[in-house]
Amino acid sequence: MWVRWMHNGDPEKRPAAMAGESPGRDLGKGIGVEMAIFAACVFMPLFGLALIIFIPLPALFYRIKLGPRIGGLVPLVSFLLIAVLSRGFSLNLLAFGALLGLGWLMGDAMERRLPVELVLLKTCGLIIAVVAVVMFTWINITGNDFAAGLEAYITVSIEEIVPLYRDMGMTEEVIQAVIAEKDHFAWFFTRILPAVFCSMLLVTAWAVLLTARPLLLVRGLPFPDYGPLNLWKPPEFLVWAAIAAGMTLFMDEFRIIGANIVILLMPVYFFSGIGVISWFFEQKKLPALLRVFFFTLIALQQFLLFLVISIGFFDIWFNFRNRSRTSGASPGAPSDEAE
Repeated sequence: MWVRWMHNGDPEKRPAAMAGESPGRDLGKGIGVEMAIFAACVFMPLFGLALIIFIPLPALFYRIKLGPRIGGLVPLVSFLLIAVLSRGFSLNLLAFGALLGLGWLMGDAMERRLPVELVLLKTCGLIIAVVAVVMFTWINITGNDFAAGLEAYITVSIEEIVPLYRDMGMTEEVIQAVIAEKDHFAWFFTRILPAVFCSMLLVTAWAVLLTARPLLLVRGLPFPDYGPLNLWKPPEFLVWAAIAAGMTLFMDEFRIIGANIVILLMPVYFFSGIGVISWFFEQKKLPALLRVFFFTLIALQQFLLFLVISIGFFDIWFNFRNRSRTSGASPGAPSDEAE
């Protein structure tokens, strides 16, 4: 037993405060919330990426609250309703189903009291495997050239977003450069798509984990005591993999492979960098509102995002948090309260 449940929660004993609530009503609420998020993603596509984090949350919440069987109906029924509304298979339907499954699997892994690393790796690994099988089956059944179709889809998407660039005040020179390079960008993005998908899934899972903690605890539901996550550091050997992959970016024969590896490692060092920043915020005792402002700024500004990744990367050597002053535990070790 590697971690302890907070709020004295035994996963087999639902909180007494919840005992009078109807499972059917909870089931309806969960499905309703998922459908509302889906509608928001469809009708407000500009906020689609920001809403991604909320898709797995209801599935995770009701998996913990209602158990594996009844709680599992929330993502299942939601997916079936969306499949009916979609009128056929699509990449958007597959992505939505993957995020629903991610929420349920994370709730299941947390209830099994797995360490945080295994919660992320096992759930994301299972989702990636299922998506790969579905895509492989769909391509074989339809006989479609997936890569060519995806390139065409990306090219059309770039053309459709050009008016938005103009509305945002982007110069005509930059817009014309984007249009001129759209075919090359579509070709390149198609070949790094696997790593982009895996990285986005991992970042989403991490964000869901952080968001689920206050949501579950405020409702009196158990949450694993993972200790201070802002002290987490990646294994040191990964830095050499990142350096080797970075070097391949200058070799034409291995550039695509290197780009995929770099993209896969970026979330790892992003988590570490965010941990460093969060640790400094705690040391300086910044108000919660100011912390939210800075984290929102990081999410919106790409150069800040890469700065955070760089901080996480160089923390391997510089140890910005100087953990010896705050804890005698080794990097990545569970908290003293962990069982």
